[in-house]
Parts: sequence; structure tokens; C-alpha cells
Amino acid sequence: MVTKDFWLVGFTFRSPRGRLVQHFYVVPTAPHAEAAREAALSRARTSSECLLREGLDVESAAVEARKVLCDDIGVWHLADREPSLGEPATVLAAA
Repeated sequence: MVTKDFWLVGFTFRSPRGRLVQHFYVVPTAPHAEAAREAALSRARTSSECLLREGLDVESAAVEARKVLCDDIGVWHLADREPSLGEPATVLAAA
């Protein structure tokens, strides 16, 4: 039985120098992957986050949303990938 859960949402994109970059956001209490994605996207749009990304747009980034689960004995693990509505579960780097 799962006692606690939250979402880990990752945005994967290329830097201006061509490096693969991943930014992850922890989203508590989202009912599904799409809600978690929207909450993470809202955080990613803040001015401080945009500054960290050197202005790169996360709107065009590949998105991965996974539920993070904690079982009754306190072991944490990631659930299988869930695509956002209308988007494939694409990851540009090894998970």
C-alpha cells in the first residue's frame, strides 16, 4: 500500500552550446501527470528559473512526469513514465 506520493517532472532540452540539460521539479498533490506538468511549467516560467536556463524555453522541451511513491516500509521508487495529455513520453537522455 502506498502511503505518500508526489510527482517528479523533468524538462529536457539543449543548451545554446548543444549540451543536453534536464531540469526537474517536485510537485506534491497533483491528481495526474498533466496537472503535475502544468504546475512544474508554472514554476519553470518564473523569472529566476528563466535566468538559470539562460532564457531557454521549456515550452518546447521534452517532458517526463513520474509519480514518486513511498511504500509502507519507507522505500521510495519511481512509477513508470506517464505521458502528458497529447504528448509522447519522450526522453532525450537515458533515464
